[in-house]
Amino acid sequence: MSAVTLERDRGSRWRSLPFRAVVTAVLLASVATASAETRDLTPAERALVDRFSSVVGGLLDLFRSDDWVEKIDYTLEDPSTAVKPQTPLQVGALERTYNARPGSRRWNALLAPHAQVVTGGEAAPQAMAQAGRAMQPLMHVHVSATFNTRFSALDLEHDPELKIEGVTRALRDPRPTRYAEPGVVLLFSDAAAGRWVRADGGLRFDFANAPGAVVIENVEIRISGAKDRVDELLRDIDWRRVDAALGR
Repeated sequence: MSAVTLERDRGSRWRSLPFRAVVTAVLLASVATASAETRDLTPAERALVDRFSSVVGGLLDLFRSDDWVEKIDYTLEDPSTAVKPQTPLQVGALERTYNARPGSRRWNALLAPHAQVVTGGEAAPQAMAQAGRAMQPLMHVHVSATFNTRFSALDLEHDPELKIEGVTRALRDPRPTRYAEPGVVLLFSDAAAGRWVRADGGLRFDFANAPGAVVIENVEIRISGAKDRVDELLRDIDWRRVDAALGR
């Protein structure tokens, strides 16, 4: 008789599974648990994170304007990292959300006519709903920035690629993580280190340094929301400055 083990399924009925399959599942679960364990940063790691926050955070500061109310979603003030890393140093993300400021120039020019329909109470429900839908693509911008990204999910066959000075790869992203409007993904990497390669329906980064190494080999910035504002940011910001965050 082959060795078996018992597993309770969703219906609380016992069923047998091959011993090898169960051992594999347990090992994978153990690896996932171990990789999820975190620790505080060393002084050298903290210095690297501070550099990233200063350089890339400084670029994100340029998203600010009188037209938008800024909300800081996540910072790297008290980060931790994996006890058993699978890439060079990884921590959390810088993340911010911007909402159109009522009464601002942008609001009065683009949003106020729709807002009057929504809040006026005189329009038909269908017209109010249509006005609300017209406001959504104009009201929000979201940005996140991470480093030492292992994989970036992109449709390289269909996502339009952009040419932006200082950006290694830049693509329109029809599946942004925030808001329904298409966003952009900006990928940066040191030419002397690893490289982005096609893999598994996106781009995988082949790192030049060992897991846990105190180095920044790549940066990923994702922006989504109001297309006119996103395009303005892509045009006006000097993205070459991200290079200062790369390296040891």
